Amino acid sequence: MQLFGCGENSSGYLGEPRSCMRRSVNEPHICQHNNEGENSPYCPLWVLKPREITNPSQSVRVLSCENGSTFLDVDGHLKHLGLNPLKEHQLTEMTKVWSPSSITGAVPLADGFAFLSRDGSLLTVRDSNGMHTIQGKPIQHIATRRVDLHNPNLISGAVAIVLKQDPQTVLSFDSWQPMCSFLKTPAPNYHPIHTATFSSPIVKLTSKFAALTEEGEVFIWGEKLPQQPPTPSDEDEEFEDAWFEFSFTNKPIKKWPSRAPELLDYNPRKQPLPPIQELSTGGCNNTAVSRSGQLFVWGYRSNTWPDIEDANAVNSTELKEATIPSGSGEARLQIKNAAAGQKHVVALAVDGSLWSVGDGIYGQLGIGLKQFGLCTEDGVIDMLENETDEEFAVDWQRMDTEALEGRECESVFAEGAHTLIITR
Repeated sequence: MQLFGCGENSSGYLGEPRSCMRRSVNEPHICQHNNEGENSPYCPLWVLKPREITNPSQSVRVLSCENGSTFLDVDGHLKHLGLNPLKEHQLTEMTKVWSPSSITGAVPLADGFAFLSRDGSLLTVRDSNGMHTIQGKPIQHIATRRVDLHNPNLISGAVAIVLKQDPQTVLSFDSWQPMCSFLKTPAPNYHPIHTATFSSPIVKLTSKFAALTEEGEVFIWGEKLPQQPPTPSDEDEEFEDAWFEFSFTNKPIKKWPSRAPELLDYNPRKQPLPPIQELSTGGCNNTAVSRSGQLFVWGYRSNTWPDIEDANAVNSTELKEATIPSGSGEARLQIKNAAAGQKHVVALAVDGSLWSVGDGIYGQLGIGLKQFGLCTEDGVIDMLENETDEEFAVDWQRMDTEALEGRECESVFAEGAHTLIITR
């Protein structure tokens, strides 16, 4: 197996050399890499087409690819791709406790990550208190909602777990500590805030709180309720001073304003889909591939900025199939695998071709430099409303696979402004 990728690389997510950050298509890009704009209006280091991330001789397994991070098992070594990756010594210490081959997934915490092992235990790696193992009731699947910097005392946002002893039931908690108490104590003080039992075992659980069952059903929950607990003010002198030191010297904040967990709708809603074999949830869109090779895309439509034409509205009572033309009459391609990033979607067809749609300013569409002229009438770009959407594909684009020549695509992953491709 070999890993290829394209997209934003100013942080080195896709390896060296790092590129400049691309912020807008409205002005020529000037940087040291293009001789201050003399050689071209672009940075030659932008990863606009798939390129090698690992060597052909290496064995690669994707452990997790969502929430701004990707964890890989590369030849038995744990590798972290992300904007703020774990330090090398943290990865080394962690693999002394757990072999990467025993890790089945990873979820983000406010100041670190939690890893799930095959035996159902958790290992947390956090900036504030180092490494800890959490054992008790064995876990089959775990997901955490988006965690931001402002609730570190909660350690995570809401948490959903599926226990090995009951693979048909999802247990939801509003934060991390109640979940830990439930796992570790025979008679816990805390209980799930919601329990949902499905008709067949759960085979996948995502950070967007979406579950795929063995029967191919898809359920989604976790929308924020209109009424939320009051937010404490950050405007006190002590906290402002601490925030200043954190921002400029990375000094940890010892005391944060006390915040209550967000109130969510924990009641799962079944999606109107045929039996599904592959599920991916991203920032704006979600994808599902049916057992017969149909592709479905649904998510949040802006109605102001360009939208993916094949994307259904998130609360649609009927989801229409996405259509990637096969090039022969009205026939459409059968899809093997698909993935959703922050604002883009990628798909691998059964015939081995790769397709992408959505935002592509950072190269995540893998189609090179291509502008679509979508922003306003007469090609005039509205800087305030559509700063980046000149690079937005509303319909499917065939990806550039020159670097993959001679290799067979096995699966695709997407996260943030990145696309990853596993080949053999």
